[in-house]
Amino acid sequence: MRRLVIAVDCDDVLIPTAEAIINDYNDRFGTALELKDMYKPATLETWGTDDDDVAIERVYDFLRSEAHAAIVPEPEAVRAVKELAVRHELHLVTGRASFLEELTREMLNRYFEGCFTSIEHTNFIVSSTNVSARRSKGDVCKAIGANLLIDDHVQHGHSVLEAELERVIVFGDYPWNQNETLVEGMVRCHDWTGVLKEVEKLQRG
Repeated sequence: MRRLVIAVDCDDVLIPTAEAIINDYNDRFGTALELKDMYKPATLETWGTDDDDVAIERVYDFLRSEAHAAIVPEPEAVRAVKELAVRHELHLVTGRASFLEELTREMLNRYFEGCFTSIEHTNFIVSSTNVSARRSKGDVCKAIGANLLIDDHVQHGHSVLEAELERVIVFGDYPWNQNETLVEGMVRCHDWTGVLKEVEKLQRG
């Protein structure tokens, strides 16, 4: 069977980040955000500000905190990644901002030691002054020669399919990925058990 090059997202694929961000934001700013609001533009009614940059910096404050650093990966993610790393070449391709590189590397070393060949930060959500730092996951995955992306965002799936990857696994049941139609080359996996089965099918093909 083939040895695949697999790109794996980090937040809400390996570790449960969005819910922690929402809970922290509501506690600090008296808002009533829900998961469905996570990737919507800032509005006074939801994010307590009409300025996207202000909302992003507030989230960044949490991402720099010890509370964020204390979030641990899902146990099934740890088991599945270690299993995949035996047979395939894995790269972490994350939408995280570059300033989180050290924290991300520490997390990988602690829970996924030796599993990932590289860490690629694409700066998916950045303030208006840092847009130039953003990279598409399609460009990154093409550069590393990936066959497959595992990600919770459908839009990244479109990006990598345009870059001629073979397959995209849309991971999890999240508000931001439920209402989008999957195109050819995409498959939805609700959990890591499903991911392992889908990877096995791809490597046999």
